[in-house]
Amino acid sequence: MLAPPMRPLRVLVTAVGAPGTAALVRALRANGERELSLVGCDPSGRAIGRLVCDAFRQVPPGESPLFCDALLELCRRERIDAVLPRSAHDVLALAEARADFAAAGITVLVASAEAIRTASDKATCFVLLEEIGVRTPAWRRVRGGRELARAAQELGYPRRAVCLEPVSGAGSRGFSILDPGVDRLEQLLHERPRSLTLRLEEAVEILPEVGGEELLVLELAGGPERAVAGIAAGGRLLLGQATTRELLRGRLATYVETLADLATLLRLPEGVCREIPSVLSCWG
Repeated sequence: MLAPPMRPLRVLVTAVGAPGTAALVRALRANGERELSLVGCDPSGRAIGRLVCDAFRQVPPGESPLFCDALLELCRRERIDAVLPRSAHDVLALAEARADFAAAGITVLVASAEAIRTASDKATCFVLLEEIGVRTPAWRRVRGGRELARAAQELGYPRRAVCLEPVSGAGSRGFSILDPGVDRLEQLLHERPRSLTLRLEEAVEILPEVGGEELLVLELAGGPERAVAGIAAGGRLLLGQATTRELLRGRLATYVETLADLATLLRLPEGVCREIPSVLSCWG
């Protein structure tokens, strides 16, 4: 006897102007389980999602104090069952308002606000991973150019390149490689603006000598890159995908290949889920 079909759902997808929206919408429609009606929203009225979703609405940006109220009203008007956020700003705002949506019978697909803040702080994550025996790159936490120069030298600069990024951030924003051998003429004449590579002296010149935003200086790992994206709950990885990162643009992967050896590749994130479920509920 066949099981009865699962009821259709109405899903609100945020930040549908972000890269990968068309592929995400296509994958959601091909879920193989049930019919989905997809409503997209974005701060920009020109977002690509307006062309691929069933309906589109313009909303305030995720960092706006009006965002959650506007989204909740939109969900009520559109009879939304679940909200799938796609922007880091949207994720934290919705996590903080998750109880309001739950009271209206709407599921928001985010972890707790505490877990998201922890996962967004790279230094805190590195400390937690090291405590449970997970290997991390060598790293230093710094403020200002003076501490940056000292940390870079401790990590091997100028014998080897290191990398630099804000302690809190998403989407590779602020990521730079510090490389004494960078070809400045090649950068000037042939590379796109905002090259990711510069010399330590240039970074030190830009930063205040003391203080300023908290940064991480890290060992620069080489070789092929692999990434695991997944959904976890209750300390277990429920769904995961392991991929290579074949082609990058501004540190964002524009071409990946799915890896077949999932059992081996998912062992590490599954172990972290068991040890730090609050962090890995938003593993990516």
